Amino acid sequence: MAKIRTLTAAGPPRQQPRYSRSKSASVTSCCNTAIPILLEEILQVPYHLVQAYGDAAIPYLQKAMANSPYDWVGPASAEQLSLKGRVESFRFFLDGMTEYHVYRAEVVRWLITTFHLPATANQAEIVAFLNERIRNPQPPTNPSTQR
Repeated sequence: MAKIRTLTAAGPPRQQPRYSRSKSASVTSCCNTAIPILLEEILQVPYHLVQAYGDAAIPYLQKAMANSPYDWVGPASAEQLSLKGRVESFRFFLDGMTEYHVYRAEVVRWLITTFHLPATANQAEIVAFLNERIRNPQPPTNPSTQR
């Protein structure tokens, strides 16, 4: 738990140079320890990485999205990447729509809110939206939701 608090409280790399090379290791190790960590704290790591490091956090978010052993870390990382208009996040969400994933309903709600989609959008409309964003990746015009 201390690693997450330390990581999320860290400033930009200029202020905390020891984290600039160990961010990925800290995210990976905090997600693989036997110490019980609250899910909400884990979900905040992608948001705090972006707040502290900006675009420099992108490779670490990509790694967390692809390799996290926790079901909800991938979507939390993909959310932050989609706010930056990264195509891999839309592919991740599309996979979540076409394959069964425990977080599908939450991701749909987040996409509807963040990208201002119709509240009644069905799965086909969400899939069409994601396919369009894969062809033409871009962030939301005015992000309304961040963790």
